[in-house]
Amino acid sequence: MKIKSLLAYVVPLFVLFSLVVTVQVSVPPESPSVLACKRYASCVAMSSSVPNWLNLR
Repeated sequence: MKIKSLLAYVVPLFVLFSLVVTVQVSVPPESPSVLACKRYASCVAMSSSVPNWLNLR
């Protein structure tokens, strides 16, 4: 009985952990404006794929 209750906690946590790791490792595609902006040293582009307080590149 103890193994079943342990699995009831471990399996959902493992699935959640796997999803979090997958999202953190995956790189979002960059917009054409960001790709074009990388050519210039002093360019600042707004990116909609990150939170508002981190959207400067």
